[in-house]
Amino acid sequence: MKAPLTDRLDILKQVVSPSKVITVCDSFEDGVQLFDAVKQLGLEGIVSKNTASHYHFDSRSPNWVKVKNYLCDVVQIGAIRKSEFGWSLLKDGRYVGVTEFVPPNERRAFAKVAEQLVRGEDKNWIYLHPHINCKVRFQCYTKQNLLRTPSFVEFVI
Repeated sequence: MKAPLTDRLDILKQVVSPSKVITVCDSFEDGVQLFDAVKQLGLEGIVSKNTASHYHFDSRSPNWVKVKNYLCDVVQIGAIRKSEFGWSLLKDGRYVGVTEFVPPNERRAFAKVAEQLVRGEDKNWIYLHPHINCKVRFQCYTKQNLLRTPSFVEFVI
């Protein structure tokens, strides 16, 4: 754990024989080029590591930085959660998740408009006619084809 990353990788390459079950990931010097390739392939992102860094058990090293390849899409706001804040998001009429990450000013602005869009409610949700579009940023799609951790970017007119 105290050895630098480069030494640990050398040891790992000596003991792991690549197979269908396990392999050692390649390292790259050009992080920008690697990240561009990750974006083109639609992958989640990269982790940039200082080659002299030590391993920190049960925590992330301060010398390792995750760089996420966030995706963006335009969705409609279909409902407002009554208990803790959340907007139910729709894409072409299909439920794609809930965003809880909306700045206070945008929450207040939408609340005024939402009153005019109410089409029903139940114990947990106030359902809206989905006429308001917003751009969200998210990590990736889940296996259920939902947006992973969508966060509000802006309203789209």
